[in-house]
Amino acid sequence: MTTNQPNGAKRQNFVVFTLQAARDGEAQFAKSGKPWGQVRAFYSQGKDKQLDEFLPSIWFNVKAFGKGDEIEGPVAAIQKLAKGDKFTVVGRLGMDEWTGDDGVTRQAFTIYATSLEPFQNGKDEAGEDLAGEPA
Repeated sequence: MTTNQPNGAKRQNFVVFTLQAARDGEAQFAKSGKPWGQVRAFYSQGKDKQLDEFLPSIWFNVKAFGKGDEIEGPVAAIQKLAKGDKFTVVGRLGMDEWTGDDGVTRQAFTIYATSLEPFQNGKDEAGEDLAGEPA
């Protein structure tokens, strides 16, 4: 993927994943009044044919932050997600770390979304399959 950047802009790396929501997406407002949203999601690695066992899923927190004072863009898209929905997300990959109430340090992959689109049965929102053929 190539992105055009204005002069002086820092180089950004992006990831693109198609994930499945593990719970409903949510949006809320920070104390500053800016909206943000999050959803817990996973990527299923499928089944290992040689072992006849399912491989572990890879889990992500997906977060988006709004620029204005209204819920729109990727924050609104996250808010519309229901448990089980598949979606494609573009964003930066990060790692969050925290210490739980039990004193154990934990980590989680986080995708900071710049774009998020619903994904339905191998078709995009316009009803075209991924190969570009009309439905």
